[in-house]
Amino acid sequence: MRRLLAILAYFSVTLFAAGYNGTWKGSLDTPHGKLQNVLTIKTEGEKLVGTLKNEMGEFPLQNGSVDGLDVFFTVIMKRDGNDVKTNFRGHMFQNEEIQFKIDTGEDTFDMIAQKIS
Repeated sequence: MRRLLAILAYFSVTLFAAGYNGTWKGSLDTPHGKLQNVLTIKTEGEKLVGTLKNEMGEFPLQNGSVDGLDVFFTVIMKRDGNDVKTNFRGHMFQNEEIQFKIDTGEDTFDMIAQKIS
């Protein structure tokens, strides 16, 4: 019975994680202006890989992970010559929308990303 529950739990996590695969688009209002963000995401089990692209450049996702309907990753961006570590925490709704809380250490922002492919 335990083995069956473990197998079911594994497949549940895998199915939820697979819903993140694809391209997501969302805008973010910051004190430095509006950023149009495009996330390209791929899950590998509970690991998340991909890139974030916006007006500041293209950045790899770091330390990405998936936990059911929640996703976590970090992006290091450059602003005025300085590295800005940005932590993303998202929750998926109906495989079509991820609501993010974004923390830069100085500010916290909300962003809703829609799946575009």
